[in-house]
Amino acid sequence: MASGARRLHDGDGDLVDRIHTLARWPAGLDPTAIPDAAKSRAALIVADDIGAMAAGTVVGEVAALHRLVSTRPGEPEAHLAGTDLPPLRREEAAFANAVAANWCELDEGYRPIACHAGLYTVPAVLAEAEATGASAALVLEAVIVGYETATHLARCFAGPELIVHPHAGLSAIAATAALAHMRGLSADDRVAAMGAAATLSAPGPWSHAMGGLQIRNAWAGHGATTAFRTLTAVEAGMAGDAAGVVEVLSDVMGARDRQSVDPAALVDDLGTHWAVTDGYHKIYACCQYAHAGIHAALEIRAGMTDDDWLAEIEAIEVATHPLALMLADAEPATDLAARFSLPHAIAVALLTGRADAASFAADRVSNPLIARLRRLVRLSEFQPLPAPPMDRPARVTVVLCGNRRLSAQCDSAPGSPDCPLNRDAVLAKTRAAIDGRNPALVAWTAALATLEPDTLTARVPPLASPANYPTSHPALRPAG
Repeated sequence: MASGARRLHDGDGDLVDRIHTLARWPAGLDPTAIPDAAKSRAALIVADDIGAMAAGTVVGEVAALHRLVSTRPGEPEAHLAGTDLPPLRREEAAFANAVAANWCELDEGYRPIACHAGLYTVPAVLAEAEATGASAALVLEAVIVGYETATHLARCFAGPELIVHPHAGLSAIAATAALAHMRGLSADDRVAAMGAAATLSAPGPWSHAMGGLQIRNAWAGHGATTAFRTLTAVEAGMAGDAAGVVEVLSDVMGARDRQSVDPAALVDDLGTHWAVTDGYHKIYACCQYAHAGIHAALEIRAGMTDDDWLAEIEAIEVATHPLALMLADAEPATDLAARFSLPHAIAVALLTGRADAASFAADRVSNPLIARLRRLVRLSEFQPLPAPPMDRPARVTVVLCGNRRLSAQCDSAPGSPDCPLNRDAVLAKTRAAIDGRNPALVAWTAALATLEPDTLTARVPPLASPANYPTSHPALRPAG
């Protein structure tokens, strides 16, 4: 590159050095140094995201995508989770599985800052594992590496003003780091791959989520596919560098004002505190910011013995945390917009007593009774706001005619690190999503979650019906 062409600023040298450290760190990672607590959490992330993939298969757009990709020629390497479709090229499977996992907003997430690092790694890692016959132990390592990469970058570059959505800006980088680990790349090649992946990332705006533009649901899939192409490019000699990560995430995407970039966050606690332990699991099929409000609304609904009171509602007052206040759209146009609408989430919970995937589908969005309740929701800030990790509370008050009031408060939504779902609850969620379509996969996720030794050393099983899997495939060959 010609002298002076690079758009770095004074003081960026330390930032670039720390990105070098972040990218190179996994090359020297001793698997035995990863505590079982982190591996168990990674296993639950894999199980949860497989369930999210399966849940998404019933959505019309996802089913259409599955039909389209299933007609394309290519090596039969990996499956679409929760389907009985034949295997595809690993890149296609990773793309479609990521779209499915994303669609219903049931995938896990990272509590300290906006980042769904499991979504960014699991689809690509599972596709690679199916294609190559990799062990479950290597899958967990790769998920942890991708998770650490995404969350450290998010903490460094993503600030309180959400501009570029992390599904677009971070997914390719995280998936590339995970695949690079599975393929055993050298430390230098991992730096080259991280830099290359950053330049191939998508500048998807945060506003698309709340605006309900469905292309947002393809961003993590694009990142998964991009990761495979990135490693092909690097292998062919088309390398990036650490400075490119700074240019893309800070200058091009403007993820955070340069003055507030935190270089220390790139390597703080790297290899000592494991980011997977700070994640959350969802029991409600929408943005996690809305979950405390939903839980409070469901508590009110559970106390009612009939539906007569619904006609008497005159107002619905919701006091909640600042992140949830962004979800203010009372007239969502799509199911995605509904999943980012606190008025819709509260309304559907009060009316139906549910907040599952079907609660945000098109027929619920257009339902006139739900629409009426949405328009009655009034949002305000919860005061005083507690300190983290209890900083996402909600209080819901339903005002009935005659100024009668029904009120409930949720200090921390179920599934958060401070109010976690236990292993059995996560596995039950996965089992319900797969819904009998692949009992062997359900059993594998349960064994993986307990770190059962034979499961860790064996290959990852097919994500779809084994009847459609070629017998020559590595996943069906004897171990050893």
